Amino acid sequence: TTVDSKLSNSYTDEYTAGLDHQLIPDLGVRVNFVRKIEQNPYGSVNTSQDINSFTPVTRTDIGRDGITGTGDDQSIVLYNLLPQFVGVNNTLIRNFKGVGANYSTIEVSMTKRFSHKWMAMAGYDRTKRNLRQDLSYDPNTLNWGGNSGVHYWDWSFKSVFQYQLPYGLNVTTTFNSQRGETYARTQSITGLTQGNFTATIDHLGQYFFPTVKLWNARAEKQFKITENQRLSAMFDLFNIPNRNTPLGFVTTTGLTFGRQITGVLNPRIFRLGAEYKF
Repeated sequence: TTVDSKLSNSYTDEYTAGLDHQLIPDLGVRVNFVRKIEQNPYGSVNTSQDINSFTPVTRTDIGRDGITGTGDDQSIVLYNLLPQFVGVNNTLIRNFKGVGANYSTIEVSMTKRFSHKWMAMAGYDRTKRNLRQDLSYDPNTLNWGGNSGVHYWDWSFKSVFQYQLPYGLNVTTTFNSQRGETYARTQSITGLTQGNFTATIDHLGQYFFPTVKLWNARAEKQFKITENQRLSAMFDLFNIPNRNTPLGFVTTTGLTFGRQITGVLNPRIFRLGAEYKF
């Protein structure tokens, strides 16, 4: 591996603009815009290969249903490495022109400050994600890599409510909801001279896991031992409705694509705890 003598660090530009306003006593609203841009990206590339080192070949994508010969089959073009370049690897770490991944977020939140024994906060944000193209000279990676042409929107909602009961007992509950993570359909391409290649057929931003909704609660009681010592007893309850939202699917092209679940939200859990402050 060789490092380019002109290699320089990547960096991130971030711009934020916001507005805060008090609607009524103890109740305020905030609107923020955040723009984040990764600049001067760098990565490792094999300089012994370029587009002229490959020849196009055709393969069949059997589609979402995973069955050959149905209406969603299609031909896709990949690239076979010419025999004289097989096994030749001159790795160079270098910068690439242009920007890396970049994000734009709009946030809206409302806050009820603690008064009259209660407080509450709620916020919603929406983010546009533009992921960086894969850094490579390999046309298979550029055309069928995981980050090729990825642009999609994410969103989330968060809220918290706290109430102070008699005898120093505090009850807090939170409710969060967010769009499920995106996933892509992939297919293993065989028979290439350089070896098998996993092609991302349907890219990120086309499929999403179900929306994740999570409701938690905590009850806490503080005991004063001395002027500077406190003991807190806590009871936490997570995932109160005991939702089993899928968090992972099989993403390989086939009969199980998007159907076979590989992970779910943790079940309802309760926890007892204590905290000593001095």
